[in-house]
Amino acid sequence: MIIKQDERFLRAADAQLAIWCAEDAGEHEDESARLLRRLVEQLSGDYGLSKATVSALVARQALVDYE
Repeated sequence: MIIKQDERFLRAADAQLAIWCAEDAGEHEDESARLLRRLVEQLSGDYGLSKATVSALVARQALVDYE
């Protein structure tokens, strides 16, 4: 399976977007942050990628929706 098609990847991108939107509103989205960390860790382990790489991929996907 391709990481970008994994449901967890899409949920991670949604969580990242929620964090950015909350920051824009001057708020915090702690639940989304915890979810994002957990999903990045899972995806990293399952796909053999570093957490930094997975985080970058997630952020790139979230940015598409953010714009």
